[in-house]
Amino acid sequence: MRHCDRHHHGGAAADMSVAINGLPATAAPGAVLSGPGVNLVCTNVSATTAATNATCTAAAGTPAGATVSVGACVASSGSAASLPAGATLTCPLTVTMPGTAGGTNTTQTSVGIDAATSATNDNVTGNNTTSATVALIDAVTDSLTTPFATAATLNVLTNDQATGITGATPANVTVTQTVAPTAGSTFNPATGDFSVPNTAPPGVYTVSYQICTNPAGIPAACDTATATITVGAAADMNVVINGLPATAAPGAVLSGPGVNLVCTNVSTTTAATNATCTATAGTPAGATVTVGACVASSGTAASLPVGATLTCPLTVTMPGTAGGTNTTRTSVGIDAATSATNDNVTGNNTTSATVALIDAVTDSLTTPFATAATLNVLTNDQATGITVRHQPT
Repeated sequence: MRHCDRHHHGGAAADMSVAINGLPATAAPGAVLSGPGVNLVCTNVSATTAATNATCTAAAGTPAGATVSVGACVASSGSAASLPAGATLTCPLTVTMPGTAGGTNTTQTSVGIDAATSATNDNVTGNNTTSATVALIDAVTDSLTTPFATAATLNVLTNDQATGITGATPANVTVTQTVAPTAGSTFNPATGDFSVPNTAPPGVYTVSYQICTNPAGIPAACDTATATITVGAAADMNVVINGLPATAAPGAVLSGPGVNLVCTNVSTTTAATNATCTATAGTPAGATVTVGACVASSGTAASLPVGATLTCPLTVTMPGTAGGTNTTRTSVGIDAATSATNDNVTGNNTTSATVALIDAVTDSLTTPFATAATLNVLTNDQATGITVRHQPT
């Protein structure tokens, strides 16, 4: 009797491999990555065996955040049910990046996309998965507030993101201006510096800009944002001269309680910086004016709060000498001024007062013997700043 040995040899396995194609290294928030060349290609790399029930899929990976969808796959030959050796499944891929373009901060710095393939008869698993990462370029809205009369610079790149790293630089992004800066401010795309000088009036200053990856990619990866600098409200100093009489005698010294300067920060929002309160002789000339040490009602002159005052004792010495000598001046002026480093409301920074002279002037008249004469002593005297001169009769 002849015996035959039967040897059972299992057939060779299929071998599916997957690749992700066409995704850029960097993309903008909200960008939709799709179109020709953006796909999955799952290939049966077996040299001998068709793949049974081949699959080709993708999903959001790590880092999380992308939205991933795969369209209908097309076999280069055969079908997914029986994919011949060397044949491919090509599947359109759509990846939507997280976030919103235009200045809103997107928390993710990059996203992952995972792809996988399989077949019922594929036991070579080492090439069944792959992944890709796409970094986010993200221009983020900036803002800064500076007190009036204080220069400020904001670098728009500091909080922007490029190639997955927060803190973009001119080395990894190209900056362009999309909306010109508000008049009174400047923007330097070469550095990303947005600035206002210390002379900028109170208000809001903006510039809109775009950053794109450097070197540029295809498709271009760009995002836009707006930077804002707010210059705070100015202080507003006002000055008043108090307590001077309308009329005074030659040589009179006008001082004491109630004779003063009061300089007030009438701003409703902003303390006055380095406030001053001064007075000098004005027009008509002739007075001697001195101002004593000022006292702040709250705070200090260095930082005078809203509504606070500087009260400064004032001394005005009138020209001339009392007692009959003619003082040529009929009145004198006193000028007062106030200021603050951050006061740009100049219309109420100065005031003036006038004090008239009352001046009794010695009179004389000669008349012949036996001739009556009358001399009116008021004729050459001065009151309320007016001298009336008549020849005696």
